[in-house]
This record gives sequence, structure tokens and C-alpha cells, in this order.
Amino acid sequence: MRILVLNYEYPPLGGGGGVFSRDLSEEWSKMGIKIDVITSGSRKLSKIEKKNKVRVYRVWSRERKKIQSAGFLNLLFFVISGFFKTRSLMKKRRYDFVHTHFAIPTGVITYLLSFLYKNKYILTIHGADIYDPSRLMSGHKFFLTRFLVAKIINRSDKVIASSREIQEKAYRYFKIKKQIKIIPLGFKSTQDKTAIDLKKAKKRHSNQKIKLITIGRLVKRKNLKFLIKALKKVDQRFVLNVVGGGPMESDLRQYVKSLNLEKKIKVLGRVSERRKAELLKEADIYVSTAMHEGFG
Repeated sequence: MRILVLNYEYPPLGGGGGVFSRDLSEEWSKMGIKIDVITSGSRKLSKIEKKNKVRVYRVWSRERKKIQSAGFLNLLFFVISGFFKTRSLMKKRRYDFVHTHFAIPTGVITYLLSFLYKNKYILTIHGADIYDPSRLMSGHKFFLTRFLVAKIINRSDKVIASSREIQEKAYRYFKIKKQIKIIPLGFKSTQDKTAIDLKKAKKRHSNQKIKLITIGRLVKRKNLKFLIKALKKVDQRFVLNVVGGGPMESDLRQYVKSLNLEKKIKVLGRVSERRKAELLKEADIYVSTAMHEGFG
């Protein structure tokens, strides 16, 4: 079996949607399935690379200002370059199906190609392509994007949402004729299965700081300034680790400094998966103030 995967973001570019498509592709490859991926490129990245048996093609989509997020021109150029690269690969190879991540921008490519090639097209909708209250370009806000997203979803052979939240928002804001099936995100579990001893943790907290953690792309939707402002009013001894990169990283550091919370709140930025697992194991409480979570 051979599968073509399309996603405008793929590690190290982008956030959770890219990580998920990478993990899924690599797990498929372990099953002996041949996986080709078309994604956005960068001057610092190879145009073609093979990692964990997955062949990744990176197309020109204008250099990003931040590796975690793409601007309008990045998305536009990805659709154009991605269309021609996808068409080229589909002429050379027979794919059992094409798996597209995000209705916008990636779904535009497969929508156009569906009129040329009789492949099976599977679409996974993730987040801002459907709903993001903090983004001006959220898919649900404008008539044109609502019309386009509905066309792309209805044209796909199968449509998948990773959560009931995304499924419900799609049905609410778009004229959907297709059934949207929920398949929760898979994830790679850590090897350490040590259970938390709540009695010991409670005893330890009597004379030690409570360790909080939040993880995610540092964007407006995560509402982290609200979390920081709220913690300013907390009297208990605590430390918060903010893990993840994004366009708001430097702004959040400045905000923490302005409130004199540098000793209590650490904006760590992007860390390795190993370090992330260590920080989660050390933490007592996971906190989130996100306005909306597609992967909630």
C-alpha cells in the first residue's frame, strides 16, 4: 500500500497538527506502508529527505518569519507549489489514497486534483481551518472561507475530526453534507508508567512549591496572559513551566517580567520530547486557559 500525505506544516515547521501527521505517517511506515509527504519548505531544510522510512517533499512556500506559524503568503504559495508537486507525484505513482490535513490551506490542493484524478481523498480537519476565535483568518468567520471549506469537506470521500469539539463546530458553521467521523488523536506514550502517590505529593507540598505546567504553541488562542495574570493573585508557593514555541514567546517573557514573576513563571520555549516528558513527570498540575482546543 502507498499513501500520499499532505500537510502545510510538518516538523520542525508548525505545531500540533504537524506533529500528529508525522507520528501517524511514521507509525504507518512501521506497518510496511509506503508514505510520501508533501509539506512546506525552508532554506534551512532539505527539499527531499527520508526519515523513519517516510519520504518528505518540501515545496517552496516563502520563508516563514516564525517556524511555528505561517502567514497568508506562506499558505498561498504552499497551495500553488503543493498543487504542482502533488500532481507530479500522482502522475508517477499510484496511491491507494491521499490523506489531507486541514481543509484550508491543504484541502484546496486535493479539491482541485479530485477533478483530475480518481483517487480516494481522506480529509482530517484540525482547528483554525474550522474554528479559532482568536484568529482573524479563522475558517468560520467569512462567507468565502465558509463556502470554500464546505466545498472541500463535501468533495472528500471521508472526513475525520480529532474531537467532538471540531465535529460540532464544523456542523454548526458550515453547510456539511458528509458524515464527519471522530477518530481521536493517537499519541506516543512514554515508557515510565509510575503512578502518582497523592498522599506523598500532599505531604511534600506542605513545605515545597507546587509545580504547574502548560504545553502548547504560544499563540493568542492559548490565553496565557490571562493565566499569568491570574497566578499573580495566587498566594501559594508555586512555579509554572510554560513549554512550547510560537510568535508570542518573547512577548510572554516580557509580560512575566513586567509583573515581577520571573522566579515563579518560566517560559521555556521549545524543548525536546524527552525533556517534555521529564517536565510532565515532575509537575503536580497541568493547567490550560485556552479559548478553544481542537485537540482537547
